[in-house]
Amino acid sequence: MKREYVYYIIPLIAIGIVPQFDFLFPSIDTDSARNMISALVQSEAAIMAIVVSLSLVAVQLAASVYSIRIIKIFKRMSLYWFLIYYYILSMSYGLWVIIGIRKADLGSDVLGFLRADIYLSYFLGAYALILLAIYIRNVLDLLDLTKILSILSRDVTKEGILLVERSGDTNDPLKPIVDIVISSMNRFDEGAADEGLSLIGEIIIKVLDDHNFNDMEQKKLSTILFPHVEIIFNLALNKRDESICDKLVNVIEAIGKRSAERDCIIAYESAQFLGRVGKKAAEIRDPLFDDIIINIVLALTSIGEKAATKNSETVSDASMSLLGAIADIAKDRPKIIDIIDKGQSSIGNARENGTIQKAGRQANQAISPYGQ
Repeated sequence: MKREYVYYIIPLIAIGIVPQFDFLFPSIDTDSARNMISALVQSEAAIMAIVVSLSLVAVQLAASVYSIRIIKIFKRMSLYWFLIYYYILSMSYGLWVIIGIRKADLGSDVLGFLRADIYLSYFLGAYALILLAIYIRNVLDLLDLTKILSILSRDVTKEGILLVERSGDTNDPLKPIVDIVISSMNRFDEGAADEGLSLIGEIIIKVLDDHNFNDMEQKKLSTILFPHVEIIFNLALNKRDESICDKLVNVIEAIGKRSAERDCIIAYESAQFLGRVGKKAAEIRDPLFDDIIINIVLALTSIGEKAATKNSETVSDASMSLLGAIADIAKDRPKIIDIIDKGQSSIGNARENGTIQKAGRQANQAISPYGQ
């Protein structure tokens, strides 16, 4: 059971229990009861104004710091709407009890029945203060980046991805996370950007592991994911942010290696992405980018090796070709060329081993019926 449901159930339990045990409550002076409930109603009205103001400030702050799309998190926050409706109902109930007390003062014989209502009104007013403290804590949690990313990651599902018409549209579940990464880079908050990139890698791998994607669905995922990461890489490249470039390359390498085991299109597109950004980094001809290029080469090699062991010639051939394209651009940098040569040789060896293993499996399958 979600924790929020407990908050909703407690008032219902009180409404059901208090009238059954009204005889346990001591008698109360009508003037004191009226004054107390009146004060509670006024305080609840003031607190509701505070809640609305606090929510608007929190939404504006989070939207300006991270992404305008974060507003949907607050719109879907059930505790906020429960708090608003609760305060309205509690105030209305308190006013109804005050009217009942006034009738008792005029001689109507209803005070005995109002005793439980008076104490229930006290409870609802006190519980409203408790809910306010809980709500403030939840709002502060929603200003925490880790909490925001955790909530946004829940929207990244196979069904959500397939609903997207184009990368970055209103239904794109990756767009808010990408916005957070970009805004963090612009604020030079590498920790936040790193956390966002890590989450993108984790949720994409999880989606691929949990679901089977056909070829069309893999292409759809590719058209959504890789435009986002290319924008991030280009921005990091322009900012000379080696840390973000390396982190993004590592994320795509992890996605490519995992998808090479079964989802060849995602692995192929991962290799193509690394090839594009590798060539772009090599064209700049800045020694500061040599380490980035080397990391890209190693990632391409890793994906190519993984694909080769799985006998995915399309991906391994693409990795070999892309490494060659980067070598053509970086031919005046011996260190990079040496690593590329080793990478191509490593993919070739992995391909030979994969072919031998495949032949061995086929031979075993052919022999096994006779062995039995």
